[in-house]
Amino acid sequence: MQCSNSVIQFVPTRYNYKEVKMKCGDTNIHGEPLLCDQCLEKNERPWWLCKHGRDLSENEMACPNCNAENE
Repeated sequence: MQCSNSVIQFVPTRYNYKEVKMKCGDTNIHGEPLLCDQCLEKNERPWWLCKHGRDLSENEMACPNCNAENE
């Protein structure tokens, strides 16, 4: 994904929240992909996620659903 958009996420602090601006495709505070509105509409995902949302950065065979489709 070659998106250069920024995404603002709200990170909880002790008594409030603060805005943190990050790049589209990074991970959010919960470890999930952080995508801009345009990429969400296009249903794009970062290179390290399969179409089922599994992290493939360490193991290409990490998604059993993708493996079942390839058989």
